[in-house]
Amino acid sequence: MSIKRDPKEFEGKTTSDFIGELQAFREKYPYGHHPIIDAMVEGTLPKEGLKVFLIQWWYFGAVGAEQIFAMILAGMPIDPDLYPIKKSLVENIHGEFFDPDVHPEVNVNMITSGCGITRDEVYKAELLPETSAFVNTLLHYVNNDWKEGLMSLMWALESQSPIQFVRQGKALREQYGFTDTQFVDMHVLMDQEHAEEADTFAEMILTPENMQGIWNAATDTIEAIWMWHERMYQRFMPVEAAKRISEAA
Repeated sequence: MSIKRDPKEFEGKTTSDFIGELQAFREKYPYGHHPIIDAMVEGTLPKEGLKVFLIQWWYFGAVGAEQIFAMILAGMPIDPDLYPIKKSLVENIHGEFFDPDVHPEVNVNMITSGCGITRDEVYKAELLPETSAFVNTLLHYVNNDWKEGLMSLMWALESQSPIQFVRQGKALREQYGFTDTQFVDMHVLMDQEHAEEADTFAEMILTPENMQGIWNAATDTIEAIWMWHERMYQRFMPVEAAKRISEAA
């Protein structure tokens, strides 16, 4: 478990050392290379599993785009030193709604056309327990402290999404016959830019007093997104998932 309960563990750590340790932790859970993404690339993920994966990811993306970014911004105090972060958040929120259109809707268009389903099937889909758990992790940290929310959404998640979207877009086109992959394609560059900003912002907001909270927000979110992929893999490829666990034991 990544949660640190003793603040003394961070005594004497420099910003550079702290960020380096966080990056090393993130490298252990590269969700863009999770076996369920490998299965997409190979075309072995069943189409029903692919459909549910995309719909559940759409829900997380909609919460992030329409709620969490705004919650982070709303939680920030009036401080001229924070304007670089605020400007980035405003640009991010604007992009979610206008570049080139509302991103969750661009995603719905991709899912419905590629999976041959209706928009109602996306909007009214059952929210799976693993998705609720994952989204609740994000909401916990953004409600606790805007800095923790920033680390949770931008640093822990968006920093890793470009590689998933690169692999996913290729898989959707080549293995599942999607002709519209606009949502994943446009986020490769967008999220890469956000990832580069997130490292800068992490250094700006980090203090000896908040290292424990920042660590917990980032690492707990990294584990939560990995576990979401893991549960989806177990749900739709149970034999392969069990074999992987057995081989790792």
